[in-house]
Amino acid sequence: MKPAHIEGLLKKYRDGKLTLTERAELFRWYNEQAKEETTFDAHDLQHRLHRIEQNLPHKQHTARINRRPWYAWTAAAVLIMSLCSIWFITGDYQKNATELIVNVDSTATPELITANNQRLALNSIQPGDSILLDQVLLYRTEDGYLAYQYLGDTNQQTAPYQVQTPVGSDIKLLLPDGTRVWLNAASTLSFPIQSNTATPRTVRLQGEAYFEVSKVTNLAHHGFVKFSVHTDRQVVEVLGTKFNVKSFADDPVTSTSLFEGSVKVQTLKTDRTADKSVILKPGQESIYDKTNGVLDFRSIAGKGGQSWRDGYFTFQGESLVQVCHQLSRWYPVEFDIEEKLPEGQYHGDIPKSYSLNEVLQILIQDNMRYTIRNVDDKIIVRLTNK
Repeated sequence: MKPAHIEGLLKKYRDGKLTLTERAELFRWYNEQAKEETTFDAHDLQHRLHRIEQNLPHKQHTARINRRPWYAWTAAAVLIMSLCSIWFITGDYQKNATELIVNVDSTATPELITANNQRLALNSIQPGDSILLDQVLLYRTEDGYLAYQYLGDTNQQTAPYQVQTPVGSDIKLLLPDGTRVWLNAASTLSFPIQSNTATPRTVRLQGEAYFEVSKVTNLAHHGFVKFSVHTDRQVVEVLGTKFNVKSFADDPVTSTSLFEGSVKVQTLKTDRTADKSVILKPGQESIYDKTNGVLDFRSIAGKGGQSWRDGYFTFQGESLVQVCHQLSRWYPVEFDIEEKLPEGQYHGDIPKSYSLNEVLQILIQDNMRYTIRNVDDKIIVRLTNK
């Protein structure tokens, strides 16, 4: 690849005009540079890193943690990722060379749980396959969505079915009404299995999911059939739109990000009665603080709120604790964080294809260190001051 082409991609990145293909191409180039052997001494390395950093896009999203200026977290965090890898491999990281490299468990698979509590590993269904389970015909579409057809009585009430994603896995679902759902790791989606689309459609979410809701017309009432997503303390009502809901039990806030259409976000009191509400426009995100009951919203234009579906961790001002929560939903580890460590703020994207060690090398601060140990078959990551 010619340097002029790289310069062109960097300019497009600064202008926010990179396509997904171009972004992946640019990231691959940086990662290849990181793999090349080097004989740089510390002074030469620092000089070259500083010179390269000058060509990276600068934004005001810096981590408010004591860090050298060129280490600062920006929206281009993935671009400087390989530079950080060079620094750690030639410097302090050698002392951790014997530590366990933690990768995602490749055997982790989403499961379907039927009303009769039967379980089916969904990764076993490949394109062209079909499985009949409890009056439900399951199959995989050519574009990778898990779809189903209910063969029973659609007018008969049945208990909801569930799809669960363990740590380190996600899945794409196609509901009978045409609605597409991306279910993130460590999440559960509950839904009625009947395909009767004349009545309001309701699903329940614990965790995170992205929805592309299909508009369904109710001919009898000359209108559209509503679609609603229920979480612990919130209801999102839509007709047809694209949005993301994040509601993990261990997160202090629930967020709803709207990309197309319109949604109404209704918060609920502890007794499930209606509380506050807000109607979002495309490019807006609602933030509901579960601790104090405050509902607010902000603009997300250009912030890449869908990056997790493209295979990235996305940080937009999260603290160290929140970052570790997100990582623990992908890697099979538990984090033990020293209380006196600064919280800070993190901004940027990191590919989920990286091992946990590689991610920690990027997140770790100059005054911090980490150790990984196995305790009672649990992998514990300890973050402490040096």
